Amino acid sequence: MKKMMAALLVAGIAMIPVGAQATDVAYKQDTASVQSAAEAKFGLADKVYGSFAALKQAVPSAKMEDYKHLNDKLVSAQAQLGATEYAKFEVLLGQFGQFVLKFADENGSVDPTKMNADEQAAFQTLVEQLAPYFDQLNG
Repeated sequence: MKKMMAALLVAGIAMIPVGAQATDVAYKQDTASVQSAAEAKFGLADKVYGSFAALKQAVPSAKMEDYKHLNDKLVSAQAQLGATEYAKFEVLLGQFGQFVLKFADENGSVDPTKMNADEQAAFQTLVEQLAPYFDQLNG
């Protein structure tokens, strides 16, 4: 009986590392799923800024909850504008996002004083092109 208990004990101890590795693999798979779900969850906001990490690097005060809120607003805009108009809006927003990433101050406001004359003109044109969409979405 003692030999059988000793054999079971050795077998149990031998299985612990395997179990720990299996748990580690499962944990890594779950973590990867959560990350990919989070990435998919913010797909529309990511089309504007590239990713939350890119926005956070340009605007240190950016918060994930604000990024989620932006994504939620974009989902609503997509439904409100329809596929064709939203596609045009999304292109303009992507351009606006690039201005934010390049010229935003620490609070996320685009600072035109950091731009040269051509960039200022392009930014002004972009704002004018976006205005009707914002009027429609907010009206």
